[in-house]
Amino acid sequence: MWRRAALGMAATLAAAAAALPGVSAAPQGTGAGPPPLLEFGDSGAAVTTLQQDLLTLGYRPAGAADGTFGGQSWVELVFFQRDQGMLPTGNADPATWAALQRALAAGGTPVASGATGTAVSGLQARLLSLGYAAGPVNGVFGPETLAALTAFQFGQLLPPTGFLDPATSAALAAAAPAPAPTPSASATAGGGPAVLAYWAVWGTDTAPMASLQQHGSAITWLSPYWYTLEGDGTLRSRETDHAAVLAAAAAAHDRVLALINDGSGVQGLLATGSGRGAAVAGVSGMLAANPGIAGVMVDFESLPASSGSDLTAFVAALRAALPAADTVGVAVGAEVSANEPGEGFYQYAALGAAADLVQVMTYDDHDNTTGPGPVAPTAWVSRVAQFAASVIPPDKILLGVPAYGYDWSSAGGATSVTVEQALALAQRYGVTPHLDAASGEDTFTYTDGSGAMHTVWFEAAAGVAAKRALAVRLGLRGLAVWTIGGESPDFWPALTGH
Repeated sequence: MWRRAALGMAATLAAAAAALPGVSAAPQGTGAGPPPLLEFGDSGAAVTTLQQDLLTLGYRPAGAADGTFGGQSWVELVFFQRDQGMLPTGNADPATWAALQRALAAGGTPVASGATGTAVSGLQARLLSLGYAAGPVNGVFGPETLAALTAFQFGQLLPPTGFLDPATSAALAAAAPAPAPTPSASATAGGGPAVLAYWAVWGTDTAPMASLQQHGSAITWLSPYWYTLEGDGTLRSRETDHAAVLAAAAAAHDRVLALINDGSGVQGLLATGSGRGAAVAGVSGMLAANPGIAGVMVDFESLPASSGSDLTAFVAALRAALPAADTVGVAVGAEVSANEPGEGFYQYAALGAAADLVQVMTYDDHDNTTGPGPVAPTAWVSRVAQFAASVIPPDKILLGVPAYGYDWSSAGGATSVTVEQALALAQRYGVTPHLDAASGEDTFTYTDGSGAMHTVWFEAAAGVAAKRALAVRLGLRGLAVWTIGGESPDFWPALTGH
């Protein structure tokens, strides 16, 4: 979001630069020939040189010098100019080229991705003291340190450069250490955020079971997508092999919370007290018949905003009717304020008072209804999480983490892909995903056999680690993964912190 806003100021800043005395619109000559004036939209070898300089100075992700002066290059150059005390025009004019040469001549390894040494160790120790999971204090600036630094920058309303610039250094020095999380916010055996893992099987996919068997010890609650509430109050079951899942969950000591979504006729069912009573009876009967299930996650997403009070009343009635030992959770859409346009169905404060757990669906900021972009950008997730924690008890909140992404085609439409599938696509087409530090997601493009251009975005380990750090900092109950079975090998270490 900050990047779109920054790009929108490009023309204004360029006009202001032209009007200032001493700022020339044409390059000034030097003994080796005049340095080129580069602007947004330019391309060629000079742009590649500019990008390589910014890469060396730590303002650009590794391997991203493509010779095209796009939005990323413009923003990075603005950051450099700002740090040099220059007018941030986003244009590579003679004064900017000279500043680049001075910065390069100063030498030293920038405190950015790939850096090593005592400066990195100091940064890691400081981030850890502030409650950000920067990884071990080992002097190596890896993905965990990058995720923690960008999460800190987001929290301080600084541009998320992923680089230790002067403004970030000042903010780190001034920040107060974070209070230790309360016990209720650290529900796993290792003391970190609790983990709810959603389970959903389509067809004969065996990956979810393999993931459960491998990572079950890191899971607090398993929520299988097993039931749909119908308009008459009955529950329709999906999937058939419930017993095997319950056995695997029991072996890992995971509590099972059956996911219930809304089917046809639920709007009318919840609109009356008698209808809500029938729905409560249906859920109670299901739990009584399945002693291995310890509660439910209510996930109603197809009702109109006018049914928000009915959903809240149903969750409250369900909590009142079930034994205290049964857990009642509810999944809510992502909101950044109480008055967000187009929202209103999920009554955050009231649901937070009624339910035991509130899972905020902090994903699909971009999806198959939008153009390409990050699915769960860290800045947006941070805004949603901070609003949720302001109206819902933080120790009830689970922050959503997607284990998937989308593949958008220039021919139209987008397809959901797991992280594992996205990595397989990149390998198939011979491309390397690169981390977008601003969002904490990986992205790449490829051209398919029919000539259509595809853009893929999916959750990276850096983004997972940033969301974990955010949950710790806000004292949230934990994280919720949709869904297990398609994660990358580095997903779980980033999620659990070990």
